[in-house]
Amino acid sequence: MNAVASIEDWGRLLDWTWNRRSLPHYGHRLKVWSTKLRPDVVNDPSFGWIGYGCRVENEANEVRVFPKDGVRKRLLIVPDKLQVILRRGEIKSLTFDRRTSAVSLQIEDTTGMVKIVSVTIEGLEPGEYLLRTENSERRTRGSEKLGFEVPVEEANSLHISRAE
Repeated sequence: MNAVASIEDWGRLLDWTWNRRSLPHYGHRLKVWSTKLRPDVVNDPSFGWIGYGCRVENEANEVRVFPKDGVRKRLLIVPDKLQVILRRGEIKSLTFDRRTSAVSLQIEDTTGMVKIVSVTIEGLEPGEYLLRTENSERRTRGSEKLGFEVPVEEANSLHISRAE
């Protein structure tokens, strides 16, 4: 997937969503539109790291992403095929260490209604991972997807790394 394909997909999605006039299916199309919306991070050979719908900072082997898309539930780092998906809460920032595959997340709840944050990470190597918050530490296994839930109070500082 490259940035152009992502932009073309966005255009097709908007065309499909907003040019249909049948009201009974409006809610379904809006749901499809909102679940496809996500910031993409690419590494362009000419311009370096670029974020579509997000701000990107790159230092040596770390990529920091700050979503600005309004929804902040999904994020994809294209070169590493790393995708983070939230069912509740919003991604405030993500740091990905490309050398160790460690992920640090800051998640917030702007609604005040979220009690538990459900996180899915795709693109990590299969194995056992250590999930650390400010108050706890636990191990979890993942294959193609790594999924876990944490209380929203602990989601403001999550660190996921390979267990040793």
